[in-house]
Amino acid sequence: MTGASLRLADDDGAPAVALSVSPSTISEAGGTASVSAALAYAWRVPGAVTVRAAPGAYSVGSDATITIAAGSLTSPDRVTITAADNTRHEAPRSATVTGTAGAFHVNGAALTITDDDVPTVTLALSSASMTESGASNSATVTASLDRASPVDTTVTVSATPGTNAQSSDYTLSGQRVLTIPAGSRTSTGAVTVTAADNALDEPDKRVTVWATAANRLGVTPPAATSLTITDDDPTPSLSISSPTVLEGDSGSASLNYAVTLSAASGRRVTVNYADAGTGTAASGTDYTALAAGTLTVAAGVGRGTITVSVTGDTTDDPDETVVVTLGSASAGATIGLEVAGGLRLADGAGRVEVETRPRGMRDPSRREMRVGIRLR
Repeated sequence: MTGASLRLADDDGAPAVALSVSPSTISEAGGTASVSAALAYAWRVPGAVTVRAAPGAYSVGSDATITIAAGSLTSPDRVTITAADNTRHEAPRSATVTGTAGAFHVNGAALTITDDDVPTVTLALSSASMTESGASNSATVTASLDRASPVDTTVTVSATPGTNAQSSDYTLSGQRVLTIPAGSRTSTGAVTVTAADNALDEPDKRVTVWATAANRLGVTPPAATSLTITDDDPTPSLSISSPTVLEGDSGSASLNYAVTLSAASGRRVTVNYADAGTGTAASGTDYTALAAGTLTVAAGVGRGTITVSVTGDTTDDPDETVVVTLGSASAGATIGLEVAGGLRLADGAGRVEVETRPRGMRDPSRREMRVGIRLR
């Protein structure tokens, strides 16, 4: 019997090469990923896979080849790809990492490249300040982007009271949403902030204007901005009354000097006062010595009182006076008057008449009035 040989022909074609990317999502701001390759089954000859660049999506390093040895399924070789950057605001980009491998068919790998060009919203005021009333009592708010977006951006405007302000000091227009259309950098329409007028002298007020922003691809909200409401009411002046009192035969009586503002003020007003020492009554005998001090008139109150305590006695004295001087005042009022208040120290019955006459100017910033008491 004669021997025979059998030749088996391989009918398996070259296996496919599968590429893998790790990580599968990278940022366009210099993000990198590593590409590897694997065969579906071992092959008798080595395979070389060259990873392809994708302009506008990613670039490939100088060594773009992965070699798989004969009989192996994988290779230790890795190819580094780097995301391509741009300055556009856009949705995440999808790319397929592909390559060539001669007779081998190459199956690509999916890669996602995230955007790093998130636009920032900026608020703008038509004016940084406005008055309480008149033609300049409002300011408009608009918004802009530092770069265009492929989708609409909405900006919702709000305002918060700042220094010296309350929410009743201003109003916002009913329309408070600004839209920056896709492809544009400026908003349509405007939001208006209007000052509320009053009759009070007040410090200037600050209002903080701020907003939230929405864009489905991402957006950075704006920084807040400050709006000043300038007070337009005149500074009120201080005046002081010229009181009288009966001293009585014993105990004490109060001589009350009323210090009054010419108009209500939104400020806390202070004014210095002192005993001028020029009256005819004796300090410490006819009345308790009045120490120099500071009178505070609370905001919105409009008046305060300085009290001199008069000492009663049975001595028959002529009518006498105490001079109280108002000195420097705070920023919320002008300098007041210097006046003399009459004390009735005698006990006789009769009608009291008050005479007021100018004494002349001692200081151009102050006026002095003297009040005399005459018995009939």
